[in-house]
Amino acid sequence: MKRVYTSAHADASIDISDDGVVEIVGQVHAPEAYESVTLLAASPPTRGVSYAGSALPFPCPQIAFENTPNQMVVPQSGAFMAKMWMPNAYYSHDGIERVPPSIFLTLRKKGASVPVFVRFELPDRFPLRTLTHRKERTGPDFYTRKADAIGVRGQFEIMQMLERVKVMHGTG
Repeated sequence: MKRVYTSAHADASIDISDDGVVEIVGQVHAPEAYESVTLLAASPPTRGVSYAGSALPFPCPQIAFENTPNQMVVPQSGAFMAKMWMPNAYYSHDGIERVPPSIFLTLRKKGASVPVFVRFELPDRFPLRTLTHRKERTGPDFYTRKADAIGVRGQFEIMQMLERVKVMHGTG
């Protein structure tokens, strides 16, 4: 899957392979204006022994970026090409807002104390993996809506319905 990003500070093309390798190629605009430029992304998802512990988003940015293998210093020419592992999602400092997988280009202008961040958002492979309940789960009505939509059925009927859906969407 290939995506192209354009911003006031840089242009980038990102290609994501099926095995989770992200290749990013780009160019910083006016690289001479910056003291340092780095590419940074959260660590890849962790794989637990069970489904319940695999690919959960990180609880905060500190843990998401701690010892991440996904970082690179961009040369002074401003041209960059890097291969990274697909980053994981994480929660912002408030613990409520979920930040989808992203690669950040950090641009530190000469003499400036605060860097400029350019965010390249990537597709979220695990959007339903959360540390908290999703917003749409508000009380027991969540389960009632499901029963109203698909009705009460036996396990065999549910398996047949899932089979039809998987065949229809090519996910079987």
